[in-house]
Amino acid sequence: MCVMCYLSTDREIADVPFDENDRKFNIKRIDETNRNYPACFTKRFVYYCGSSFGCGCGFGKMEITEELLQQTERELLAGGVSEKTGGDWWKQEHPPKDKSECDEIRASHRDNAALFGLITETLNYGYPCELLVCWADNEKNFPTETDDIDLSREPIVIDFRAAWNDSILLYRFCNP
Repeated sequence: MCVMCYLSTDREIADVPFDENDRKFNIKRIDETNRNYPACFTKRFVYYCGSSFGCGCGFGKMEITEELLQQTERELLAGGVSEKTGGDWWKQEHPPKDKSECDEIRASHRDNAALFGLITETLNYGYPCELLVCWADNEKNFPTETDDIDLSREPIVIDFRAAWNDSILLYRFCNP
């Protein structure tokens, strides 16, 4: 099962297909005749957004800094993660066990930046947008939480981890 992420807006956005050989943020418009999510969207077009994993599972991990990743990598090379550095990973299930896990977190950072950039760009073109984040198959249900975000007053913050607990989150973005 996976985290699902859908963006809805009145702006047409070009598809960026998922490429197994060049894994990165991807987006695909959902066919209007085969929509598999609730009627909570108020915008004309709906897009499925995927991370470098192909699904939404790669999004999140925003609280992990590059400095913490570098410190963890240095300690891994030296033989193991110190208690202090391990404690800095308190929001995560565990610190990375090797460089490949650190690279996955960096990919998550790039995926988040691409998604947030798309939201910001869409707003800058004058199109409000909505983002639905949920666990697979929960997109058929209505949101359990809705958050209105005015980007002129607050940054983009999306709780992707809540989807793991069956929360269905709808974010509505505007930029007056």
